[in-house]
Amino acid sequence: PEASAEETAAVPACKGAVADAKSQVIVFCQRSCGRPMQKGDVVYNLQRRGLQHVATVKLNCLDGESFEGRPRADRKHAEQAAAEEVLRAFERKRALMFPTAKKRRCGAEKQAASASGAEAALAESSAKAKLHDICTRLLGRPPQGGDIVYEVVVGNGGPSATLRLPCLTGQLATTTWASDACASRNEARAKVAELALSA
Repeated sequence: PEASAEETAAVPACKGAVADAKSQVIVFCQRSCGRPMQKGDVVYNLQRRGLQHVATVKLNCLDGESFEGRPRADRKHAEQAAAEEVLRAFERKRALMFPTAKKRRCGAEKQAASASGAEAALAESSAKAKLHDICTRLLGRPPQGGDIVYEVVVGNGGPSATLRLPCLTGQLATTTWASDACASRNEARAKVAELALSA
C-alpha cells in the first residue's frame, strides 16, 4: 500500500525521534522545488518484515531519490522513520535553508517579538478568515472539521506550517502548501494561508 505525502500523520516524538518528520520533509521538498507539493511528489511504500514494518519514501520531486527507514512496530512510525532518513541525508542543505534561531534575546528584541506576534495574530485571523470565506463560497456551506487542515511543526529555525484543503476538488484537493520557518505559530499559519490564497 502507498500513502502520499498529503497523508501526514501527527505522530508524537519518542525516544529521540524527529517530531513529525513527514511534515518537515514536505517543507524541505517545497523549498527545494520552489512550489507546493502535489500528489505523487513524495510517496511512501510499506513492507512487513516479520512483526515489524519498514517504509521507503521516494522523492519524485527530487530526481526520484529513495530512502528506507528503520523497522518500526507500526505503519505510522515506520513512515516517520523513513522521513527521518531524508532529513538526515539533507541535513547540511536544510541547515542552510533554515538557519538556527538565536535562543536568547535581549529585552528590546523580546518586545519587538511580542509586537510582531500581535501583528502575526491579526494577519493569521485575516488570512484564515479570507480562506474560510472562499471555501464557504466554493462549497456552498461552511467548512467542517477536516475540510481545512493546518499542521504546525516546530523546528530549529522556528515554527512552520502546512495546509491542505481536502474539501476542494481537482488539483487543489491534493496540494499541500508549506510555510518557511517563522517567528511564531500564528505567523506560520498566516503565511501558509496566504500561500493558498495566492494559488
